[in-house]
Amino acid sequence: MVRKTSGGMRDWFGLFQSATFENDTCHLIAGMGNTGVIETEGGLVLFDLPIKQFGPRLFREIRGITNKQVKYIIYSHGHFDHCFAYEPFITEIKEKGWEMPQIIAHENLLKRFEKYRILDKYHDWLNKQQFASVGVKRQEMVVSAHETLDPTIIMKGSEPYSFTLSNCTFEFYHDKGETDDSIWLWVPEKKLICAGDLMVSSYPNVGNPYKVQRYPKDWAIAMERSDTNETIQFQLRGYDEENN
Repeated sequence: MVRKTSGGMRDWFGLFQSATFENDTCHLIAGMGNTGVIETEGGLVLFDLPIKQFGPRLFREIRGITNKQVKYIIYSHGHFDHCFAYEPFITEIKEKGWEMPQIIAHENLLKRFEKYRILDKYHDWLNKQQFASVGVKRQEMVVSAHETLDPTIIMKGSEPYSFTLSNCTFEFYHDKGETDDSIWLWVPEKKLICAGDLMVSSYPNVGNPYKVQRYPKDWAIAMERSDTNETIQFQLRGYDEENN
């Protein structure tokens, strides 16, 4: 089903209303891209961070909801709009003397970061071409591949990973989709999936001549595997069963 995005480019930039659900313990923070926030008694789990320029805004929104410590940060994959808005949180952690959060990602994300560093000038040029219509030609929109917050917990191959925080179980799975380093999260107690770019609110980008091709067959299999008809968090708006 194809549907019109009512917000136009405002949706693309994450300029829509954030959402709170599951008894005020789960939050979808709008951005470029979105961040899933799961509250537990023991602290916060953040699923994805937007581009660096959205970091202060994300930090303000989360701190307007809760002052709990960030315990885990998950990168669904290594694209710049999913893992670079970490600076305000690291600054807070250092100021308050908290322990650094665990950063969870797939092993292929490290290979992606290394590729971005080697091809940094090419990717700067490429992104300015691809996103010129939304202002990425401006120097302040450029994100450096040399400024990464690297994972501390690395998923290997197709092996799942899980941990428990307070009374919540966090289960992670690896499936190829838009990228070869993508992971998604299932929280059974809250019937919540955080899917990253395995779920997008437009026709999937299966590749373009400038970039690495995607994995459409694996992508479709991943969507079937994660189909629970429950809540999904992803790149633009949260999943709305009424409109999908």
